[in-house]
Amino acid sequence: MGSSNRKSRAQQAEETKKRIIKQGKKLIIKNGYEKISVDEISKAADVTVGTFYYYFKSKFDLIMEFLPKVEDYFSGSYYKKHEEDTSYRKIIDYFSYFNTEIEKKTPVEVISKIYTNPEALANLGTDRIMPGVELIIEGQIRKEITKEYQAMYIAQILFSASRGVCQLWSSMPESFSLSEATRDIMTRLVYGFSLEKSKDYNKFSNKLQ
Repeated sequence: MGSSNRKSRAQQAEETKKRIIKQGKKLIIKNGYEKISVDEISKAADVTVGTFYYYFKSKFDLIMEFLPKVEDYFSGSYYKKHEEDTSYRKIIDYFSYFNTEIEKKTPVEVISKIYTNPEALANLGTDRIMPGVELIIEGQIRKEITKEYQAMYIAQILFSASRGVCQLWSSMPESFSLSEATRDIMTRLVYGFSLEKSKDYNKFSNKLQ
């Protein structure tokens, strides 16, 4: 009985958090980040302001939840479909995933806020780099990725490039496709760290289509 109640409370807490995120995102997309208050988000989610602050330290903390999560990538159907593929594809797909999802689902204004906040960027790096390191180490073991550089260094280069193109896109979103630009850059960088550098780049790229 007690265990059941605890589970029920945990489920309710998760549902409340998701409701706040959903309503907050809806209001921010409609009216803009600066024009929406915590009070308005709380009312839309049918919670008290105190409940909002139980789940989120601030409105900025809330918008961090709009970003795609590492666990979403690894639990998704695309990763499972290509789980046995080359390390090249898995590394490129992983570092491209976040920007692809951002372009589809996250307001540009929110991205601008997040990607100009040093603390937020540091947190993103902490979350996203280590899974990338593991994929790169796998590629080195499979003799697909060079061991000339440490896996952490390669992952940091790829993350920085992905972050940089997202920052640029957020300032001029109509100028280019974030997902296409990210994938192109990731493909070129991974090719540079691959053990297929002696081969034709176009053939390398075409294998990843």
